[in-house]
Amino acid sequence: MAASLLSSDGVLESHTVTEIQVWRFLAVVCGLTLLFASLVWNWMRQSELRLAIESDYANWSDPLKQLNSQDRKWMRAATLALWAAVGLVLLTIYISFHYADTSWFSILAWENGVIESIQAGCLLVAGVLLMPMALRDWRRDGKFFSAIGLFFGFLLIVAAGEEISWGQHWIGFETPEALMETNVQGEFNFHNIGSYWINNLLTLFFLAYFGIRPVFEHFYPQLRYVLDRMSMPAAPLLLVPVAFVSVLLDDNDVIMGFWQHPAWRLSEGRELLFGVSMLVVTLLMRRYRSHQASS
Repeated sequence: MAASLLSSDGVLESHTVTEIQVWRFLAVVCGLTLLFASLVWNWMRQSELRLAIESDYANWSDPLKQLNSQDRKWMRAATLALWAAVGLVLLTIYISFHYADTSWFSILAWENGVIESIQAGCLLVAGVLLMPMALRDWRRDGKFFSAIGLFFGFLLIVAAGEEISWGQHWIGFETPEALMETNVQGEFNFHNIGSYWINNLLTLFFLAYFGIRPVFEHFYPQLRYVLDRMSMPAAPLLLVPVAFVSVLLDDNDVIMGFWQHPAWRLSEGRELLFGVSMLVVTLLMRRYRSHQASS
C-alpha cells in the first residue's frame, strides 16, 4: 500500500503530491471558516442583535424534536433505505472482482449506470424539494440567511446534472474540443476539469455534513438553530455511521489498495450514499416543515 504512494525512485507520485496539497488547502479553508464564524457570532452576541437572536432562539423549535410516532416510523424506513444503499455498494464491490467484464455489470456500475443514475435522481429530487421550502422561509421570515438554503438546493440540481454529464451519454452529443482537452474523462461536465479535486472536496463535505455535524449538534443545539435558519436540512445521528463508511470508498491508490483494486470506481459508491443521504434529510425537513405550518 505504501508503495503506491511512491514512484520507482522513491519520490512521491505527482497525484499524491496533488492530493496532499488539496487536503492542506481544504484544512486551511475550514480553519479560517470556523475562525470567521466564531468572530461573527461573538460580534453578534455583543451587538444590539444579541437580544433579537436570544429571543428568536428561545422561540425556535428544534426540528428533530418535533417528530411524532409516524415520523419515527418513517425514519426507521429511511434507515433501512440507507443501509440498503450501503449493501448495494458492498455487493457491487464484491461482484466487481468476478463479473466486471459482463454487460449487466456495466449497466449496474459504469457511467450512467444504475448506481450513478440513482445518485443523480436523489440529488435532483432533493434540490427540487429544498428550493421551494427555502423560498417560503425567505418570504415568511424576510431573512437573507434562507437564501443560503435556496442556493444549496440549486447546487444539488447542478450536481445531479454534472453527475450524468448533463445527459450527454443519453442524448449522444460530443464534448466540445476545448473541454475534451481539459476534462480528465473527456465528458461534458465541469467538475472533472484538470483533475478529480472535486472528489476530495465532496468527501470532506459529506463527512462534515453527515458525520461530524450531527454529533456537534447533539451537544450544541445552537448549531442546528443556525443551520435551520439558513433552511439547511437537519442531519440526524443515524447518518453518522453511513458517512464514515463512505470515507472508505474513494478512488485514490491508497484506499483502492485496501480493497485490492476492484474494477469498479469506489467513488461512485460514496457518491451514491451522499445522494441517498441528502434525499433522506430533505424529505425529513419537508415533514417537520409541514408540522410547523400546521401548528
